[in-house]
Amino acid sequence: MAEIVYRSVKGTDLTPAEVDNNFHNVDDRATQLRTDVDLKAAAALLAQPDGIATLNNLSKVIQTALNSDKLDNKTFAQIAALFIAAVAKGAADGVAELDGSSKLKASQIPDSLTTGLTYKGGWDAGSNTPAIPGAAGGNKGWFYVVTTAGATSIDGINVWAIGDWIISNGSAWEKIPATQLVLSVAGHTGDVTLAISDIVLLQDALDAKKDINAESVDSAESDFHNLTTPGDFYLNEIGAMSNRPGGEAGAALITVKKYAANITQLLTVVASGNVYSNSSNGAWTGWKQLN
Repeated sequence: MAEIVYRSVKGTDLTPAEVDNNFHNVDDRATQLRTDVDLKAAAALLAQPDGIATLNNLSKVIQTALNSDKLDNKTFAQIAALFIAAVAKGAADGVAELDGSSKLKASQIPDSLTTGLTYKGGWDAGSNTPAIPGAAGGNKGWFYVVTTAGATSIDGINVWAIGDWIISNGSAWEKIPATQLVLSVAGHTGDVTLAISDIVLLQDALDAKKDINAESVDSAESDFHNLTTPGDFYLNEIGAMSNRPGGEAGAALITVKKYAANITQLLTVVASGNVYSNSSNGAWTGWKQLN
């Protein structure tokens, strides 16, 4: 490779041959320089874990610079918008990052996408097994399904039926009922048996329906089995009558119906509110309590 010819005295012209020599010399040296840089850069980058990616990115930057005509008349802000700043990665109002599996990092996924329901198993509401922890942000979305009904009080709720859900909203436990159960009847819960007195104004309504023209059976009548005439009757006192329902006394209403040889009696005792039926087709079956 020839040496570059130059003049030590400013203003002295080079000969055409010297100028030509210098141009060729500069071109050769530039070619050699590019070759040396490429080899050394590639070797250094390939030695790094992310060498290929970095080399590819570097090539893209160089290519963008070479295509400078695309950047003509662009402001600095417009040019900067073509790139992602390193400080923007994983930052607020920046860009999300990918993990080693090319998926979004868990720390950068919105809570709205990760907060859901977590089934924790069955719950015995009678013995509180497993014990329900205090509601907190860490157990938001946890839920149990009631497998044994009970009355364990959790955040003010103490009626639990099989199939109900108990679920944490992060600050309190709530119930999602399996069915809309009747919680009580006339103030009673459990296996309910009602009396007339349990239902407000029911006695007044029954009294209002009494037929004041109904035949009144004299207390001298001693046997229910003699009441076979169809109709509605008001009995002043049944305590001394034969074949009455065991233990009953006081006033009562009785309705007698007759179909050929079949006789049916429907008796309502005012004091106790109990309702009975009795029937005969030649022989009385005996009183059966209906409530």
